[in-house]
Amino acid sequence: MNKLLFITPIDKKNFKKTLGILNNLKYTFKNPKKKFDVKFISKNYKKFNFLISYASGLIITQNLINHFNPLNIINFHPATPKFRGRDSQHFAAYLREKKFGGTVHYLKSKIDSGKIIDVKVFRMKKNSSHYEYHNKALKALNFLLKKNIKKILANKKFKKSKYKWSKKIYKRSDLLKMLKIPYGIKKKDFDHVYRSFFTHDKLSLYTELNKKKYFINNKK
Repeated sequence: MNKLLFITPIDKKNFKKTLGILNNLKYTFKNPKKKFDVKFISKNYKKFNFLISYASGLIITQNLINHFNPLNIINFHPATPKFRGRDSQHFAAYLREKKFGGTVHYLKSKIDSGKIIDVKVFRMKKNSSHYEYHNKALKALNFLLKKNIKKILANKKFKKSKYKWSKKIYKRSDLLKMLKIPYGIKKKDFDHVYRSFFTHDKLSLYTELNKKKYFINNKK
């Protein structure tokens, strides 16, 4: 019987209907944002023969990767292959990407580099915020999970994808560099940076005066 370790910060209620239709599958959900769950993963991963990391942001260690059959460890990346790494929705918004979505691929130790299984994209409205890009990515991942989960767990072969990974990998340091508002910025440019990088539930954009940071709480 297949035993699936499903790692995601998203409420498990969103997946039970999809996974519940599969025969001979036992699955366990763990939240990468909870220390207890992360500890469980590191101690109990050998009890599972499939692992799915779903928009988790968790760094999967080499020990975990080595344990699983290469076809049994899958990542659902909340971005298109052009945007590898972290905080993809912010940079997609900043670059005004006309299309955005999600990618499902085999997981390897190098960030977002495994063979691509499938990609789903949606058209984006002009001047979409990073929240709208992220929502489209999650919508794409939900579509990809429903479409591919049976074939993944049956180790079925997939057709070669036309998509390829970008060479650039976005890092947290790239995001941090974009959070400082330059002095004298024009309103239209500020509005664009605000849509791309301002986060409502934590400190993000700021200006600096006399080496002291002043964070922006609201554009108005």
